[in-house]
Formats: sequence, structure tokens, C-alpha cells
Amino acid sequence: MRLRVLYIGINRSYVNPTTDNILNGIGELTDCYRYGPGYVSEQLLEEGVEAFVQQKGGVDLLLTDSMIMEVEDFVNNPYLFENETIYFERRLYYTFAKDLKKYFVNAKQKKIFIANWDFYIVSEKQVEYLVNDPNLLVISNVDKNSSFSVEEVNRIGNKMIEDILKEYPNRNSVWHNFVTDYSHKIISLPNTVGRHNFVYTPLSNRNYRYCVPGFPYAERICARKLYNKSERIHHLRMEFLFLIEKISRKLHIPRPYNWGQKQVERLFYRASNSRICFTSGAVTRTPIAKYFEIPASGSVLVCQRFAGFENLGFQNGVNCLVAEDIFELESIIENYSLEEYQRIADAGRNLIWRFHSDVPRTAQLSACLERISLGEFNGSFWKDGEYILR
Repeated sequence: MRLRVLYIGINRSYVNPTTDNILNGIGELTDCYRYGPGYVSEQLLEEGVEAFVQQKGGVDLLLTDSMIMEVEDFVNNPYLFENETIYFERRLYYTFAKDLKKYFVNAKQKKIFIANWDFYIVSEKQVEYLVNDPNLLVISNVDKNSSFSVEEVNRIGNKMIEDILKEYPNRNSVWHNFVTDYSHKIISLPNTVGRHNFVYTPLSNRNYRYCVPGFPYAERICARKLYNKSERIHHLRMEFLFLIEKISRKLHIPRPYNWGQKQVERLFYRASNSRICFTSGAVTRTPIAKYFEIPASGSVLVCQRFAGFENLGFQNGVNCLVAEDIFELESIIENYSLEEYQRIADAGRNLIWRFHSDVPRTAQLSACLERISLGEFNGSFWKDGEYILR
């Protein structure tokens, strides 16, 4: 019999599609209902989630994410929803989200929290509830083998950053400690690439030699110094768009609803038309989405070594190339043959397809849900390229 799951959340499309990928996977495996602003009518919201559950004949598992669990912080955020497309009136979130959180927190049944937040600035208060609720499990992009503490990051250092201690000075190890100390609660689901995002255009047919997509982290700014003339011209266009965005924020001008989606499309277009792409997980060396998206786009991933590098299946010289400083990066750009690049790009795309696309991710999630339904789940993590269930 299929599990009956209720997702309590809001209907939105965010710049990072991780939550959507998780919900789509759960939807393939279970009878998954969705309740919240944008998913049901205002009348059903007024009747309450309890009435909705009764109407459906009960559910086996509840699911929510940070948009509900952090509602008290979000309702005071002047930039709420600016990076995403929402499919409801904003007032509905302010009116009903706190009641949705109350229902989820008080429920005495199996629950899963999707931790779609910035791991390096999570507070002790935020994880307190996750620790204390015996019925709660957590879906996390990182686990005990794919995250670093602040002390580890500082010890490793970063040759592309002048002063590592000045980068994200408020970062902490709260989430790293949580996924390590409470690993039995963790459903480890790294960033996922949809099957429709895989590109098979050979490197010889691509317009750009090299690109550094994404937000201007310090090490990415350093890496962009190696752009040639045409690459720099294209990047200046991107910087102009970021400047317009920065000005709009200063003036409190709301972004178009599809702003986040358009940003993703522009960045992915550039990666899929480049032979080599450099990325980084900022000073925290977090395994962000671009480590998975770049190989899927058929480009050669060049990167600094990140948390969980080997455990997630990445191998320097086999399916990606590691560059810890500007000199190593320049050598990679200048000294490899097109045939060598193509071999590495093909291996990188194959790694993501086999282990980190939505196809295997759904199978990994299925194995976790089966154990949860049997009361036998005791955590999951990545080790030497393999997904491990405890």
C-alpha cells in the first residue's frame, strides 16, 4: 500500500529547484497531497488543515520546509519572495502560515522537515525543535560526510581569498554539528539535477572557452580574472543585470515574479555553451547545486575541493579537475587538450546521471521511505561515492 503524505507549504518556484525535485520524487512514490497558500483555495485554508486531513481520510506522513518553520522571521523580511515565483496572494502567507506551523509542530506522527536554508548561519534555536521531536526526520543536502565545521574550513584555508576570516564572519558549525551528532535523523539528499537538464553537445561545438557562473563569491571574482575578451564582454552584460538588481533592492522595487527562474536559465545557458566552468561553494566549501549542474551541462567542472568531494563520487582528473589557486586554474585552462577535456566532461556527466539526477535520487528516497514506513530508518549518508542506509 502506498504511503499517504501531506506536504504543508506554499506553492512557489524558487531559484534553487531542490525542494521541487524532492516533492516531485515523493509524488512519484506516494499519494502526496499538498496544502497551503497556492495549493488549495482560500476557503479550504480558512477551514484549516485538520479538516483537510479528515476529508482525505488521514495521512501517514507529514512534510514541511523552512518557509513554514521560520514563518516568524520571514513575515518581517522586506525581501520575502523576491527570488521566486509565487502562485498565491502574499497576504495568504501572512494570514495562515503560523497556523500551519502550529499544526505541524503539534502533530504526534511521523514528520519530515526539508532543510532548505543556508546551513552556515543556522542558529541553535532553529535546530532545537529538530533535536527534541522524536517523530521528526530531516531531509538535508549535506550529511556527516559532506559538511565541514568552521574550524575545518579555516584550517584548510583558501588561496583565492585574501582574508578567510572576513568572509561570512557570522558563519557557524551548528548545522554541521547537528547532521553529525543526530545522523540517525538525516535523510541525505544532495542537490539533484532533473533529467531534462542534461546536455550532450560536444565541447568542440561550444561558443565559450571558459566561464564562472553564479553569485560573485570572492574566489569566483578571482577566477574571472582569467576571462578572455569575448568572455569578459559577455560577463559585463551579466554584471549589468546584477547591478540593476542591486539598485532595485536599494529602492525596494519588487522583482518580477519570474526573476529567479530567468536567472537560472541565463546561468545554465552559459554553462551549457562553455567548455570549462569554474565554481566554488563559497568560503564554507558547501556542495552547492553548481557542482552537479555544471557536469550535467556537459562542461568540464573545475573547482576547489568541497565538503564531501570523494564521498559524493567526485575524482580529480577523472570526472572533474581541482584548482585551489589561480595558478592551478590557469594551467588547467591553458594546458589540456580538447580530447582530455571531453573525456573528463563525459565522465562528470555520467557521474551526475548515475548518482545525482532525479532518476537515482528517487530510488534513494524510495529506500528511505520504505524503512521509515517499517520503523527501521536510522539515517543515511554518502561514503566513497555510494549511498548508505544505516
